[in-house]
Amino acid sequence: MSRKKILDLLNNCKGQYVRTSISGIGIVAARLLGYDSSTGMVELDIAYPWDIAGYTEVNLIDLVTITCIGWELPPQYQQHQYQQHHHGSTHGRQWIWTNQYGWIQVPY
Repeated sequence: MSRKKILDLLNNCKGQYVRTSISGIGIVAARLLGYDSSTGMVELDIAYPWDIAGYTEVNLIDLVTITCIGWELPPQYQQHQYQQHHHGSTHGRQWIWTNQYGWIQVPY
C-alpha cells in the first residue's frame, strides 16, 4: 500500500476502528486515535488480538496495510464476556475515560 494512501486513511479514519498489519506483530483491529506527522507515530487502541490489547504507538513505517472497518468493532474482533474475566493483568496499563473515544487503556 502506498504511503499516500496510508496517510489518506489515517486522516479519514481517525476515531474509527481499523484493521491493519503491523510489521513484527501481524494483523490487528484497533481504534485509530491519531497520527503525529512531526514524529511519524500512529496512536492505536488495540482491541484484537486480545493478548496485546490496549494503547500503543507505532511508527508509520511499520504499517503495512490499513483499512477502515467502522465506528463499531465487528463481532469477530470482540472479546466474549467469559474471556474478559480470565484475561487477568492489564500489563502496565490503566483504563481512562475520554469524551471523544470512550474507555481506552493507557500506560501507567
